[in-house]
Amino acid sequence: MKAIKATYDGTQFLPDEPLDIPPNSRAIVVIMNQEEEDWYALANRSLNRAYGDNEPEYSLDQLKEPNEGYEEG
Repeated sequence: MKAIKATYDGTQFLPDEPLDIPPNSRAIVVIMNQEEEDWYALANRSLNRAYGDNEPEYSLDQLKEPNEGYEEG
């Protein structure tokens, strides 16, 4: 999955950056207004601060209360 920014010109969506995908590739388009886009950007920045590149990987045996319904994938 890949998120891209695009502009709608009244007829078609035009990507803001060049895409390296095959012609006729299928896509799902999600329309966001400016307020939704601002919230998305804020959430993304917050997650990036919370889970940085140096975040350690925790194994399931390090959990205090394992979730019995979790299927490791």
